[in-house]
Amino acid sequence: MPEQPDALPPVPEASAMAPFIYFDIVPNFGINNGVAALTLEAVRFTLDSPGKVSPGCITVAHVRTSIEGLRQLKRAIEGLEAALHALPATPQAQMLPPSPCDNHALHQALLSKLMG
Repeated sequence: MPEQPDALPPVPEASAMAPFIYFDIVPNFGINNGVAALTLEAVRFTLDSPGKVSPGCITVAHVRTSIEGLRQLKRAIEGLEAALHALPATPQAQMLPPSPCDNHALHQALLSKLMG
């Protein structure tokens, strides 16, 4: 009888080493040699001078995945969108306007309104 290989150790359910990634926009994406690529950016605010806060974007992740991974991600996003449509319209559940990286004037108006 052939020898049985040693059992593999169990895969942990979660890992402290796995990053939590927050992002606001996906400014670009593409496919290279069959691998899907996405760049994730987050909006951040910097103090340019006393009393002048400006929005900007910073890249937080470069995502690479197989086409199957991309399909799985799309399915997950569609599930989240369906769940969002089921939520009541409250300030916490409303969609935000486009990113300030896409529309700086709109974001400045919103920032002025928030800062009073």
